[in-house]
Amino acid sequence: MRKNLNADSLFAAIREDFRKIQDKRGANSTIALDDVLMSGLAVFQLKRPSLLAFDKQRKKAPQNLHSMFGITNIPCDSQMR
Repeated sequence: MRKNLNADSLFAAIREDFRKIQDKRGANSTIALDDVLMSGLAVFQLKRPSLLAFDKQRKKAPQNLHSMFGITNIPCDSQMR
C-alpha cells in the first residue's frame, strides 16, 4: 500500500498532472510547460529565497534539478517570471 510513498513518486505524480495543463503560451516557447512548472515547484521545495538564488543554483549544479525533479530544460529566472 505504501510502496510508492516517496519523493520520487510524488514528483512523478505532480509532473503527470502538470502535463495535463494546456499550454497557452506562444509558439516560440522553447521550454516545456511541465519543466517550467516543476522548476517553480523546485524553487519552493528547495527553499530558495529568490528566483535569482534559484538561477545561481541552476548554473552551479543543474544535475540536482535533473535528478530530483526530472527537469529536462531548466528555465532561467527571467523565463520563470
